[in-house]
Amino acid sequence: MAANRGRERPAQRDLTRRETKQAAAFTTHIDPKLGIVEAIVSVFGVLDDGGDIVKAGAFARTIAERGTRVQVLDSHRADSVLRVVGKTLAIREIGREELPAEVLARHPEATGGLLARTQYLLDTPEGAGVFKRIAAGAVGEYSIGYDALRTEIIQAQRRDGTATQARLIKEVRLWEYSPVIWGMNPATATVGVKSAAWAEAARAEVQQVLDEVEAALRIWRGEAGTY
Repeated sequence: MAANRGRERPAQRDLTRRETKQAAAFTTHIDPKLGIVEAIVSVFGVLDDGGDIVKAGAFARTIAERGTRVQVLDSHRADSVLRVVGKTLAIREIGREELPAEVLARHPEATGGLLARTQYLLDTPEGAGVFKRIAAGAVGEYSIGYDALRTEIIQAQRRDGTATQARLIKEVRLWEYSPVIWGMNPATATVGVKSAAWAEAARAEVQQVLDEVEAALRIWRGEAGTY
């Protein structure tokens, strides 16, 4: 890895590796006056619905390099500065002994988690709106936007006791975390997230494929004599 790799901006890099990982948020503290929320945004040692297990220590380097420069976005959207809804005050890995009872009850195999302390921008309609929804319990999910830098395929065990293969994520580069709405298939909880430019390019590629399929169908219909 080049020496200046860690200083690259997302727009300067190949963003095809960017991923998100969505999970239930475990809020540990809320300060309604200052708009501060402490929440565990990632749990370690747990096989998620995307077939991944995040290893304790995976965030150590990125926290040291980026720390409070990790962005807080509205649902991973980065097309405008208005999508920044808060500021990271502190972020750190915690061990199993610091996990709330609620986390251990849901994930007894958990080995730790990523704890983020966020101050939402209450003087903006975007930040205030997000904070109010979190404080009211209307929004209860977080998702992290990251690059998986080091991974390994391992044998793991599902909750029902059956064996499966999993991707063990050993190191990540964390770019942002986002309060999100739970509305996707759990099996697709890990998806690609890119810049607005990448999204537009992806849509263009999908449209091209659809156009090619439609053209092929037209040819087939012509050969079959149906229109």
